Amino acid sequence: MAVLAEGASPARQARAIEWMHANPAEQVVQALANDLVDQLVLRAAEASGLAARLPVRVIQLLSARRMLVAVNVIRQEHVLGEACALLDEIGVEYVVFKGALVRQFLYAKPYLRPSADVDLLVPPGEVPRVARFFEQRGYDLTVQAHSDTHEVWLGRLGVGLDLHWSLLRPGRMRKDIAREIIEGRVRRGSLWGPSDTHLTVAMLVHPAITDYVTGRLISAVDLDLWLRKRQVRWDEVTHLLGRIGLRAAAWAMLFWTCSLFETPVPSEIWRELAPSMLRRRYLEFWLGLDPARLYGRVSWLARGAFSLALQDRVRDASRAVWTLARKERLSLPQASRM
Repeated sequence: MAVLAEGASPARQARAIEWMHANPAEQVVQALANDLVDQLVLRAAEASGLAARLPVRVIQLLSARRMLVAVNVIRQEHVLGEACALLDEIGVEYVVFKGALVRQFLYAKPYLRPSADVDLLVPPGEVPRVARFFEQRGYDLTVQAHSDTHEVWLGRLGVGLDLHWSLLRPGRMRKDIAREIIEGRVRRGSLWGPSDTHLTVAMLVHPAITDYVTGRLISAVDLDLWLRKRQVRWDEVTHLLGRIGLRAAAWAMLFWTCSLFETPVPSEIWRELAPSMLRRRYLEFWLGLDPARLYGRVSWLARGAFSLALQDRVRDASRAVWTLARKERLSLPQASRM
């Protein structure tokens, strides 16, 4: 499936239109909503004149969702503003990342970039204090078994807030860079966010590892827009990727993004990030299978055969497996566990 968004090739657009006509309108809209691109597709279709070529029912359903999406974004921004104020109140430094941050400066309107939840990164040692303080202020605290090594969930007013103390699960990086990201934070409008280099690295490796690269189309849209609008310091990015041992993961994310869009990536960066020829062919094969969808059917296969191959070296993959087996969980007495 392709998206009708800025940067998509005419061939991709033609296939997307064909797909929309070949499937029930409700199924099409739900798939676009799951990928968080429904309003972006509608706006792009209206702006480019392609709306007349889309099924009428699809346009009607996408238009009907616009207010719902916009209200949800407003609610998220309210809770995010409140959460940032609470962190300032207790003197804890933080950064906002992922959708809640990038929609502030990559998209014409925030509702064009919805997000499933809001993501904050805080120093590892501050998590128990922060979680308890938020709970005292009326937030629901849940420690989820599948992610209690690097994040907890806080809920308020129907908004989910993921409180991270690591960018990825422990062991996936040679060196955890959470503190480095927070220390290098910069103001992005009213929010604290990662520096350009840290944000680029996060856009490359976070969806690659957590969403098996192809999990959500919006991650590719974010990356494409970011690389078009910013002068990325690729020397800093590739150096940091080498330090954390995830150049292959970044390559895979770039490869998938460029298969959807004509994303501007310097040729020397491809050479810098590319894994060996054999592994490159292997990853290309897996990307063609849509590993995120395969994960939904055979999770162990996607984890073992694809995700671990995104680590730069065998010992990086071994470390990831060993750390996961040890699984040092956050201890929060009386917190709800799921």
